[in-house]
Amino acid sequence: MEIDIEKFKRLLGYVFQSFKALETELLAYRVVFHALTRSSPNLRVDEMFERARSSAQIQEVMNRKYDEPMERFQKIVDQAASDQELLKWFQDWKPQGPTN
Repeated sequence: MEIDIEKFKRLLGYVFQSFKALETELLAYRVVFHALTRSSPNLRVDEMFERARSSAQIQEVMNRKYDEPMERFQKIVDQAASDQELLKWFQDWKPQGPTN
């Protein structure tokens, strides 16, 4: 499978921009979380976050959002690899004998 370098660079740029935006958001939440736990220790925000993080509903949403598309992507890549192998076989194939 040949890679279009310009498309690949745009994809990596998009991935890094997405990571940057998500990490910025996460850092903002961490700052607020830290300030909230220091100012209101009885609130037990850390326990609330842990319950939310491990809830079945959130796990289901995250699995549906990330696991299923990743499985489809892996199948597409596997199929592309098979297509490349078949193409290579045809390119290397040297028929023998008379033409029908």
